[in-house]
Amino acid sequence: MHRIIIYCFLAVSSVHAQQSYLFEPGTEIYDIEGSSFFAYKVDNNKLSIQEIGQDGSVLWSDSIPFFQPQQSIDAVHIEHFKNTEVYGIFLQHQLTDTLIVEGYALSLQNYNYLGNNVDTLLSDYVINTCSYADTNLYLMTTVDQSGVRKHAAFSVNQAMDFEQVAPLDSIITNPVTPSLFYSFQDSIYHLFDLYGTVYNNHYSNDFSQQGAYTSVAPPIYDYSTVIYRKAYNQDSLFFMRYAYNFATDTNAWVFSWMNHEFEVLNEFHHTYSNNQLYYSIGLNKVVLTDNSIVILATTAGPGVVFENYLFEYDHQFNFICSYLLDTDPNNTTLTALNGSAYLKIETLNDLTLHMVDDCGIAASPALAKEQKFHIYPNPTSEQIQLTATSDMVGKEFIVVNQWGSVVVKYTITSTNMLIDLSHLPAGVYFFNAEGNTQKIVKY
Repeated sequence: MHRIIIYCFLAVSSVHAQQSYLFEPGTEIYDIEGSSFFAYKVDNNKLSIQEIGQDGSVLWSDSIPFFQPQQSIDAVHIEHFKNTEVYGIFLQHQLTDTLIVEGYALSLQNYNYLGNNVDTLLSDYVINTCSYADTNLYLMTTVDQSGVRKHAAFSVNQAMDFEQVAPLDSIITNPVTPSLFYSFQDSIYHLFDLYGTVYNNHYSNDFSQQGAYTSVAPPIYDYSTVIYRKAYNQDSLFFMRYAYNFATDTNAWVFSWMNHEFEVLNEFHHTYSNNQLYYSIGLNKVVLTDNSIVILATTAGPGVVFENYLFEYDHQFNFICSYLLDTDPNNTTLTALNGSAYLKIETLNDLTLHMVDDCGIAASPALAKEQKFHIYPNPTSEQIQLTATSDMVGKEFIVVNQWGSVVVKYTITSTNMLIDLSHLPAGVYFFNAEGNTQKIVKY
């Protein structure tokens, strides 16, 4: 065990601390079950880590040096021992053919280290960790050999003893394939996608294979790729795909709920015509919260000004809202925290987190650009009143139904105009103009 050294690198916003947080650049976040989280940062061969309360207070902090001062920390992994207040913290350093991993078991009950150990693994790097039980968790490592990626699994207990439970040859995938290992009940699942096809392999706790399942995008699309997947509450899986149809020049976001055997429980397609414009979604730009799906998308295409938009859907894939952000697409991502989504904005000077709440940025409304038009009453039976800013006069807006099809187009002729919807059947519609969207229910 080592002596605790306080190393503060957090500055907390003085207003609405639970809705916004301020850190040094380079800080990473790990969400703790409950109402706190770890904030940590690597400085060469030392890990500075804190537990932060929901109100922004520092509950605990430490500075953990790597066991060999001359070696740097290349990556940090944190994982939970199920049904306990114990977390495994793993520091790794990559050598030519081996991986040095130093592990700590931290109890949040009294902030004691229950175990500390160093092991050398025959691997390229740790691909991810997997919470399994109160007595052990798994480290998944990988090696790229002869055009394939081979994975090994190591069981780690709270004393930080490493035991290899699956040799490299037992789990093999393509080398470019992202992988996710997760546990459900007494089983381990290996989830990965390859060229639009998603695979989920089922293993028992000794890593003997029990089943293999696959999922492909709907056949109407010529191309698809998985951009987000998550085991939600460990009893179902959520997927979001980007898909494209060459013949119709149509993009789509395909949302799916599935069980572990890849039976589709619910699916929805948000389609939109390309027209030289599409929404680009990259790494760390989708978050599944307790109540919604939040997407940070960037406009892209020839001659298009790159701008950030936030989209929100509920868990049944009903569209809630979208709005334009006044943030730089190059330094803005999303992260999950305390059951909510937060905008993560990192500059050379600081890193800030801003809660996304009720179709807005709760603590920093200035991050959301002005909504250019409003529609009322909502719901409506026949007519709606549209009020718009003066710069919207002369602009075209489209009305899209809940399946993504354009049903009518209008030109905004004044800042206050009446629109007749009596010819449209009852349902949910989305009014979109200049990147601003409002949902309307017609009954």
